[in-house]
Amino acid sequence: MKVCQWNEIQSLAVKQMGKPAVYVGNGLEYDKPEDDKIWKFIMAEAKAIYGETDEFYNIMSGLVNGSMFFFDTEEEQYCFYRIFEQPLTDSSAVYACTYGPDGQCQTENT
Repeated sequence: MKVCQWNEIQSLAVKQMGKPAVYVGNGLEYDKPEDDKIWKFIMAEAKAIYGETDEFYNIMSGLVNGSMFFFDTEEEQYCFYRIFEQPLTDSSAVYACTYGPDGQCQTENT
């Protein structure tokens, strides 16, 4: 038997897809003013990138639950990930990390 931790599972998924990816884990508590401020910031930043599109709403749905986001290019990946490198989101209750197409974690916002 082999037991896989969550980061190993993510790595395997990214390697299988062969695309740059960003994992986002959402630990916000929306009844806290600071967390609400962070969520509104993330929404505004994502809307600035994606506009009022289906893609924006799919991304927001994924962010509520925590998800792995796959991208066609590293430029798209970084454009999305930089939302989580800002002073308000870096080291917050929203954890984000990038993966290369090889499944290796590259950076995280801790």
